[in-house]
Parts: sequence; C-alpha cells; structure tokens
Amino acid sequence: MAQLDIKQAAYRVLARKYRPKTFHDLIGQEAMVKTLDNAYKTNRLAHAFMLTGVRGVGKTTTARIIARAINCETPNQGDIYAMSPCGTCSSCQSILEDRNVDIMEMDAATRTGVDDIREIIEGVKYAPVSAKYKIYIIDEVHMLSKAAFNALLKTLEEPPEKVKFIFATTEIRKVPLTVLSRCQRFDLRRVTISELQSYFQKICAQEQVEIEEEALHFIARAADGSVRDGLSLLDQAIAMSTGHVTSEDVKNMLGLSDRAEMSILFKHVLYAKTEDALKLFLNMYAKGADPQVILQDLLDLTHNLSRLKVCSTQNSTADDMPSWAVSFYKENEDSIQISTLTRIWQILIKGLKECDQAPSTQQTTEMILIRLCYAANLPDPSKLLKAYYDQDFSDETTTALFQQPDSSASSDKKKNNAQKIESDTPPPEPSAPKKIAETDYDFNKLVHLFSENGEMTLYGLLYTQIQPVEVKSGYFEFHAKTEISSSTLQKISSCLKKWTDMNWTLIQSKKSGKPSLSETDVNRKKDQHLQAANHPIAQILLTQLSGATINGIHTKQAS
Repeated sequence: MAQLDIKQAAYRVLARKYRPKTFHDLIGQEAMVKTLDNAYKTNRLAHAFMLTGVRGVGKTTTARIIARAINCETPNQGDIYAMSPCGTCSSCQSILEDRNVDIMEMDAATRTGVDDIREIIEGVKYAPVSAKYKIYIIDEVHMLSKAAFNALLKTLEEPPEKVKFIFATTEIRKVPLTVLSRCQRFDLRRVTISELQSYFQKICAQEQVEIEEEALHFIARAADGSVRDGLSLLDQAIAMSTGHVTSEDVKNMLGLSDRAEMSILFKHVLYAKTEDALKLFLNMYAKGADPQVILQDLLDLTHNLSRLKVCSTQNSTADDMPSWAVSFYKENEDSIQISTLTRIWQILIKGLKECDQAPSTQQTTEMILIRLCYAANLPDPSKLLKAYYDQDFSDETTTALFQQPDSSASSDKKKNNAQKIESDTPPPEPSAPKKIAETDYDFNKLVHLFSENGEMTLYGLLYTQIQPVEVKSGYFEFHAKTEISSSTLQKISSCLKKWTDMNWTLIQSKKSGKPSLSETDVNRKKDQHLQAANHPIAQILLTQLSGATINGIHTKQAS
C-alpha cells in the first residue's frame, strides 16, 4: 500500500510531463519561432516581449524556453534553430529545475500592486549572478494595477543592458498601450484540430495507450485550440478507460451526441420534420447528451456544410473537416441551400445565448428546434423572386387588387382627423351643418351625413341596422333588423330636415331591402380577400410559404 501511494504521488499529468523544452517541441507557433531565431542570429533581440493568446497555447512555456535559449552556454548543438537551448549546460539545467536566481517569474494575478513592481525596479540595478541575462517573466500581466503599470514604464523603456522582460497575457486589450508600445508583441495562434490530433497521437504512442482516431478527433475539437486543455482531456480519457480509449468513452466523457444521431437530427431540421426532431432530441437527452452540446454540434455541422456549399471540393475538404459532415453533405447536397444554412446558423447562435439565461436548457432546446424546423421550411428568397419576375402581371387583377376603394368612411375619417388638429390661432366660428344637393339622395351619403355632423349614435344605428328599400326626395323607406322606436325615427327625420332643407317621411317597412352599409363593407372585404388569394403574387407566396394564410388586406391610402 505504501508503494502504491508513492507511485500516485509521483505521477505527473500529461500537460506537465510533455511540456515543451525546446522550440522544436512547440506546435503551431512556427512564425514566432522563426522571428525569434532570426533576431537571435542578427543580435537584434528586443529587451521586452509580449506573448498573447488563448489559454494553453504555450505562452508561459515559450517565455521559459526564451529564458533558457538566451542564457544557454552552448546553443545550437546541431539544431536548425540557432537559438535552440542545449538543455545540458549548467544554465539550462538550473532554469529547468527552477533554481536560477537570475530568472524570476511573477504571477501578476496574485501580485498586482505597485510594491511588487518596486521590487523589480530595485532588482534590475544589480548585474546577473550566474546567467548572461537577468530575465523577469510576468504571467497574466494584464492583472497589474494602473499604478503598477505606470511604475514599470520607465524601467521597461530603458532597462539595463543585461535585463530582459517577458510578459504573458490572455487579455491583451487590458494591457495599456504605453506598455504595448515598449514591447515586441507575439500573438500565439490557436493550434488546429489536425495538429492537436497528430500531437496527441504521438503522446499516446509514448504512453503505450491505444486510442481510436475518432476519439482523438473529439478531444482535439473539444480542446478549442488549447494544447493544455487537450492534454487534460486526454489524461481524463486514459484514466477512465482500461488501456484502450474508444470514441464511445470520449463521447460519454464530454457529453457528446452520437454522430449518426446528429446527422439524423439535422436532417429532420432540414426537412422541417418537427415532431421527429423533438422525439430524437428527447431520446438523446435521456441518454445523457447535454442540450447545449447538441446545439453546438448542430452549429459546427452548419458551419461545415456552409463551407462545403460555397467552396470547391478540393479547398473545402480540409484536414479539420469531419468525414461524417462531408458524407452528410454528399447525401443531401440538393436539399442544402446557403440561405437555409444562414438562417439555421443565426437561430442557433441566438439559441445558445438563450440557454445561458433560461431556467431549463431542455425546454429551451426544444423551442429552438421548433424554430429551426420552421425556418428551414421557408423558401429560398432567390427562387421566390424568380417566380415573381416570371409571372405576367399585365392583367386587370393587378390594378384592381391594389386600387384604393371609393369608401366614404375613409374620407369621413380623414376629415374628422383633420378637424382635430390643434392650432395656436383662436378656433373658428362653428361652420354650418353639412348639406347635400336636393337631387343627390344616395343612401350612403345620407347615412354619412350623421357622421359628418357628429351624430355618431344615429350613424351607428343606420350603418349596421338599416337596409334601404327606396330612397327619393323627402321619402325614405327601409327595413330595420331590429325595430326602431318612434322617438328615434323623429330624431332622424328632424336631422335630415335640418341638413337637406326639406321634410322627410320615414317608413319602417317589412319588405327586405338592400344590404346595410356594414353588410356591404363585409361583402367588399370578402371579395378583396378572394381577389387577393387568386392574384399571381399571392399565389406564389402561398405556395412557397408552407402554412401561410391571408389574414388581412391593407390598401395604400392616397396622399
């Protein structure tokens, strides 16, 4: 038992065990290494370096390699890089073992104050003890306070000849420009999936671990360009397996969904099979798949399919393009439109943000899938426009559909609205009541006299209940849907006499009359709806937009 405890205590995780010791060991940073090597050859090494990049790409590791390289006693021992440290001299060994007093590493996340910087300012005054250069490595430099940065400026601009600074940060935007301008900046790029996959394969070979190709791809993709994150995941995958790491093990570890199920889910979305998509999602969720990971997988597939759609075959089938995505594209190429993929992408991006705010990621993902299926069923705008321009709109229906109807109600509304406009001038004298010519006894105009003169109660009664039988000079026979009282008839008669300067006889008849004004308007709207539904433009929209209906018709008002 004691021996077992010693072994466990001595174990070093892969990220530490395989930490690069030379520039050759760094992966994906060839541009930076070449620049540093050329500067070393020509004796043009800067006095301060700023290394920036995402977590785990090798910023601190690179800083330590630079410190060893410029202090190495016997560099370039048969190496292609002149700046390559030998790793065997006393200087390299002391730096590797963290016992070189001239190499000082400070974590700015814990030592942020101006007092910590004063220690550095005091220390640079003294010459190196054993190394060629005294080197200060400040990790997470963006965490320094404003006062600390200001205190460092003068020393950073004109340091002693044997002093060099190496800064590392993941938040380059938080570093003051006054500091950046005094440093030589290197942006360490994300390591590609193919590079990570190849690197992890070599490590597995050294560790004598069997691992499936697809499992390596899952880990490399989940690492998101970070070598350290990828090695941590690889360490975890090896620990949970029994010497042979399968893709199924990694999927369970990362909460990934099955690739075959993901292809089927995207196909359901693409063909707007909402019910099937929801059933499959719930099945994947029940098996332990993370809803947000499912959405992320859909997002990745959308991106890959978009690349395949817009790029030529030889350019789009890059090393980091999953083979299953290429196979899916070839099987469904005719059904995949870039406009559909763009809509799916936008919905997924917004949906992932919603998942962070929603109380239930499962319910949120279901709603997102419903939106995706609806959006995928929308027509391609280019095809819709083509169908529009291919139609012949020379018939009379085009003009009739959008012609402004001769509605007195609209005219009355405009007049009433115009009368409501306030003015700074005193109100004019009340105008005389609206009248009509003696020979103009149209039922529609008679009814609208009540609206124009403010008798809205009587206007509503006449508009909805009265069906005209006969209208002539001084005589108005009508059929009422509900019987009208004699007092109301007397009031209607007196109003008409005042507005037309003649006596009116009102006869409430049992005969059926013409449709009331309200019935006329309803019939007119029905005719408009039917006319609109049969119009070529509407036919195109109703055909292309699945489930679309005409809910209303709005005519453009004349100015």
